[in-house]
Amino acid sequence: MKLHLLVFIISGASVCTFAQPTMDFETWTTMNNGTLATPEEPTGWITGNQLVTFVSPGNSISVTKVTGTEAHGGLYAMKIVTVDVVNDPSGGQLPDPTGVAFVGKVQISPLKLINGFPYTAKPATCEFWYKYTPQTGDSASCGLALTKWNGIKTDTIATGNIFIKNTAAFYVQATFNLIYNPLFSAVQPDTMRIGFSATCIASKTCGVVGSTLWVDDITFTGTTGMNQLSSFNDVELYPNPCNQSLNISAGTGEAVSVVVLDVIGKIVASAPLTLSANGMKETGAINTSGFAMGLYSYSILDKSGNPMRAGKFNVVR
Repeated sequence: MKLHLLVFIISGASVCTFAQPTMDFETWTTMNNGTLATPEEPTGWITGNQLVTFVSPGNSISVTKVTGTEAHGGLYAMKIVTVDVVNDPSGGQLPDPTGVAFVGKVQISPLKLINGFPYTAKPATCEFWYKYTPQTGDSASCGLALTKWNGIKTDTIATGNIFIKNTAAFYVQATFNLIYNPLFSAVQPDTMRIGFSATCIASKTCGVVGSTLWVDDITFTGTTGMNQLSSFNDVELYPNPCNQSLNISAGTGEAVSVVVLDVIGKIVASAPLTLSANGMKETGAINTSGFAMGLYSYSILDKSGNPMRAGKFNVVR
């Protein structure tokens, strides 16, 4: 599964302590809450514009504030243009070309990336409005993670993402569901991390200069019922514990797929569910031969990607 932006977001550094970022892109500030003069960034966001200030000259501004017909609602929107990284301070660790924006800030002293913002709700979906003009074969993406610091490490409570491949000359709404890890069904998140890329980041060099993404009016809707999904008698998993494979049988009448998450909330496998011969169950199988030994969780999804059932299983060796 193409979760590269999501992995980048989840693996970002420290829990944040600043105010919520703009989600309608009506407020912009000079970079890092005014500590750097130019260029502007959306309030509470980090973008590729950081390279313009920290490694000057040579790098181009990639994120700008746009208005008029380039905005969806209100006065302003965010425009991300994919650009070449001429001077790379990371020694080749950054995607090049690049065109990214994600919530957070750069702490100047000591220099540190702070990824995410304080957030304690459990929404069911993320929605945003976008326009997109990709170069041939390119795609944009959005990834989101809800996390919780447990005193020792960061637990991933939920994740979600979407890929955009087609040109959209006018604003259209994108919606994707959050998949919650049943291991943390009783845990409230403390941080949300969300980011956008205007170009491919499946590898460090797959991006295409010129691909442009406009983003406006991000919202989070619904509430999850994950803490009510952990035990249902219409789902069978066998064998459990498993070794080479896990069979799933659900009697919901609406289940179409199952996803498997590891203990940190990363999706490690997925499989379709199809009607059994008697039409009474939705069945499928997960190949677990390559899984490390340990505890895993699963979510059974409907055709819209909404979680219907959830639970846990063990892999033994």
